[in-house]
Amino acid sequence: MQGIDRSINLRDEDGNTSLHLAIVGGHLKVVRTLSLDERVDLSLQNKRGMNALDEAESFEGTLPTYEQGLIWMVLRFANASRARCEFDFWEELKHENPKTPNLDKFNKDRVNTTLLVSTLVATVTFAAGFTVPGGYSSSGMAIFAHKPAFQAFVITNTIALYSSIFAVVALICAQLGNLRLILVFLESAIVFLMISLSMMSMTFMFGVYLMVNHVHWLSIVIVVTGSIFLLYFILLLFPLPPPSSHPSIWGRWQLWVSSVLWR
Repeated sequence: MQGIDRSINLRDEDGNTSLHLAIVGGHLKVVRTLSLDERVDLSLQNKRGMNALDEAESFEGTLPTYEQGLIWMVLRFANASRARCEFDFWEELKHENPKTPNLDKFNKDRVNTTLLVSTLVATVTFAAGFTVPGGYSSSGMAIFAHKPAFQAFVITNTIALYSSIFAVVALICAQLGNLRLILVFLESAIVFLMISLSMMSMTFMFGVYLMVNHVHWLSIVIVVTGSIFLLYFILLLFPLPPPSSHPSIWGRWQLWVSSVLWR
């Protein structure tokens, strides 16, 4: 076993380990398997002074490819650190790549697109808060106010509204900042937008359920369909949060979900 432990970290003539080669080759499954193996030393450097995370960040082109982004995420969840402490991913990209002036425009386009979607979600959820299922009684109170499904409708719609408003505010702030600030606000806004969209889907499910719950089979179809969609949607959210600084069971579950659903 000790021989196997040593061989898993063997290097070639250029100082690259099997993990280095898997990263360069873009083999996500191999990178995930090796990075989660406690016998693999993530800090080993090749002859260019680059360890696994450095290699993952030394892509060519204006922006990383889809596979390169997932490989970087896997290494960060595995608590990999950089050998080059002074390395700044976006600053190096901006200074070394002549195509990077397009990067600002690219991210601003993403901000504008996300801002448009967030604004639409906020508009829809705001309107849903006043056009409630079943309408109002003569006293001005919601007719279904005491039904659990209606209360769930109100709660999920409220979460969706405020999440989308937060996303809108973050994206407006991103319009005023530099590249680094744009990326920080954009990352936060996308997470809250995904929360808003998932809550909006639940709001729709509860609202329709209220209107057709007297038809038993139809109400079951609506709840089951909405629940399956919501579960899959939540699984898709796992790759979005920023990586934690400490590996955990939760982080490993996120890695597995991202490699299965996003491959």
